[in-house]
Amino acid sequence: MIARELINHSIPTLKKEDKSVSALDWMQEFHLSMLPVVVKGVFCGFLNEQMILSHPEIVHVKDFELSGEKSVVQENQHYYDLFKCLKQFANQMVAVNDETNNYLGVVTNQELLAHLVTTLALSAPGAIIVLSLKNRDYSLSEISRIIERDDVKILSCEIASDPKNNGNVLLTIKVNKEDISNLISILELNGYNIQEYFSQHFNDSNTKERYEGLMSFLNI
Repeated sequence: MIARELINHSIPTLKKEDKSVSALDWMQEFHLSMLPVVVKGVFCGFLNEQMILSHPEIVHVKDFELSGEKSVVQENQHYYDLFKCLKQFANQMVAVNDETNNYLGVVTNQELLAHLVTTLALSAPGAIIVLSLKNRDYSLSEISRIIERDDVKILSCEIASDPKNNGNVLLTIKVNKEDISNLISILELNGYNIQEYFSQHFNDSNTKERYEGLMSFLNI
């Protein structure tokens, strides 16, 4: 999915002549901590709640020093680029421009997270397994072959560096079954290090609590 398809068109824009008290009212109405400022179709930056509260003497939007003016992506960029932009500028939202740099709207972190949950099938029934692997041992095709041999289907997976072990990666796999006891044994017999797993099937209270916590977080 691309940026244009994730735009939240209900979020209003501020004009330079708008009053700060009105901007604050809109933020509260839409449960946001910032809003985009747009002048003649051009994105100028964000005005956030803290700016207004810190400077009650400033009456108009035009008199604030805006933030995040570079927090922009083009309409045809992949949604991964939105995550990168959110992290880089630590904003609640990212502005989206068309090919001629005219403002189209914003994508909020909530919409982006909701799309990621859907894309990775995180809310679908099934268990989650995290493997710790050396870079040289990583082969998704081999791991998939082992998992699917046990009549289990991979719904999604992602890979990231292991912060606790340089040279290792963490492979997170979502499968379509809750009962993964046999799968865990098969992976371990094939030499794979199971970092952790999340499944409602296991009776271990700590495992169940962590699984339910994860599912509650993802239920947005």
